[in-house]
Amino acid sequence: MIVTCMKLNLKKLEYRRKEIDLVMVYKIMNNLVDLRLEDFFEMYVSTYNTRRHQLCITNSTPKSEMEKSSFSKRTVPMWNRLPEEVVAAKSIAVFKTRMQKVNLDDLTPTI
Repeated sequence: MIVTCMKLNLKKLEYRRKEIDLVMVYKIMNNLVDLRLEDFFEMYVSTYNTRRHQLCITNSTPKSEMEKSSFSKRTVPMWNRLPEEVVAAKSIAVFKTRMQKVNLDDLTPTI
């Protein structure tokens, strides 16, 4: 008997990967892990008011197909599309709770 994720009320693996990736970005951004922000991302600096939140990040254009699927390349677009109240969470628990209210599939750019 095959039991599907929907019958067990589980999220798909791809969706759970997005959640885990964004939690790791939060941890890197807030120095909760022993990884340097500069090794993965660059802070987005704007001289004018934009619709983006204050913790937007950038990275370079991928140079190879393999680099396109790297952690930093796949997480930047999702992180930058998260609402301000999610990325500005004061703790990892609050971040996770607020992130649960966002449909991460809507944050992933279509290619």
